[in-house]
Amino acid sequence: MLSSGSSTSELVWSSPVSQTPLTPGPGATEGWLLQSVFEDLQNAASAASSHATTKTQARDSGQAFHPAAPDALGETGLPERLIAALVLKYLLHVGKAPGRDIAKQIRLPFRVLDNLVKTLKVEQVLAYTRLSGVSDFEYTLTEQGRVQARQLKEQSTYYGATPVTFADYFDSVRRQALSRVKIQPGQVSESFRDLTLSPQMVRRVGQALAGSATMLLFGNPGNGKTSIAERLIKPFSDGIWIPRAICVDGDVIRLFDPAIHHELPAGEAGTFDDRWVRIERPIVIVGGELTLEALELQFNPASHIYEAPVQMKSNCGVLLIDDFGRQKVEPETILNRWIVPLEKRVDYLDLSNGKRVCVPFEQMLVFSTNLRPADVVDEAFLRRITYKVEIPDPTEAQFRAVFRQVAAKLEIAFTATDLDDLIARHYVAAQRPLRFCHPRDLLQQIATACEFNSQPRTLTRELVDDAVMNYFCVG
Repeated sequence: MLSSGSSTSELVWSSPVSQTPLTPGPGATEGWLLQSVFEDLQNAASAASSHATTKTQARDSGQAFHPAAPDALGETGLPERLIAALVLKYLLHVGKAPGRDIAKQIRLPFRVLDNLVKTLKVEQVLAYTRLSGVSDFEYTLTEQGRVQARQLKEQSTYYGATPVTFADYFDSVRRQALSRVKIQPGQVSESFRDLTLSPQMVRRVGQALAGSATMLLFGNPGNGKTSIAERLIKPFSDGIWIPRAICVDGDVIRLFDPAIHHELPAGEAGTFDDRWVRIERPIVIVGGELTLEALELQFNPASHIYEAPVQMKSNCGVLLIDDFGRQKVEPETILNRWIVPLEKRVDYLDLSNGKRVCVPFEQMLVFSTNLRPADVVDEAFLRRITYKVEIPDPTEAQFRAVFRQVAAKLEIAFTATDLDDLIARHYVAAQRPLRFCHPRDLLQQIATACEFNSQPRTLTRELVDDAVMNYFCVG
């Protein structure tokens, strides 16, 4: 059981390899497999350990993280009965499958899984239907196996990739944290090359990146706060490894999310543990829809599977809270939720059974707001945000530079006089502030008008006035 009062090493859970014999003893009931799974999980929970179990981690301590393929079931750190349960539930779903297909489904090497499925056949839980290739058979469930599989499915419907132990996950995050990567000023400048930022702005943002520090980006709307935040991960060009799923206290937490995590080539098959995915360092963006519930483990009572919250999915990357202050929940409540994680670099999440687990909190947390910082949170909370970076309105020179870039991209011809006239009439005379987004938005309307009217893409007063009227709602 995990206790928030314990040290970090005591909080990390890792299940030992089962010592339960696979063959049922005399007088065993139909539910012997289900019962032994529960016993394994209870034993694992009572023997919580922070020792990382993958052979790569043990061998390559202090080096780049690379999960090597296990050579034996024991190297997964999981009870064999837990892996057997995945096999049974998968066969219950598909009816029959070759051993190699079963291994592919649960992401373990066939050579590692082969003995287990053959043992389950000896135990009369599985049966052969036919030969399937070299040194392989097609398997199906016996009647006893179907009973066992249905009972196991009632406890959890999960039969995907074999999860990794929580200890291995914790170790992987620690070893791949942003704080362990040294970046150079040139990398930061290159990452923001497509934005018109002052050297001072790039330097300030770069210093925050170098320290993986919490940052608040604030300023008027339309000046590129979100665009800047989206590029914060670019200087960190190295990929990282994350598990597809994690086992904690016998439960499964899904971590890999294709909608967030962009997969990278992992290398030649067999050279890595397929339970892990190599991805780009993640950037997770949440906005006004953010709720406190989204920061907790999401438990599905029908499947008995957990979905990792956004802060776990953003580990070793960037978590952007956009439109900070516009959420349904008060800003102080969000910051209160993260006081301990920001200081200790760990978070505490509750399981549905009431137990609490300590998870790594190793990402760069970035807040972005159009509001004045003092209007969002008080001074005490602002102190906890290391870097407060104001994104100011563009200078006229910057506005002109952005206008030229966008016009070239949209292939809109214009003269210096055309641009002078636009600024004089619609900004200076109208006392309208410049914004970085205005050139893009106005020129896009002009390009659309030219396309609609089948006329050359050339800036005219009429086109500019129409675009301004539409965009600024002036009468």
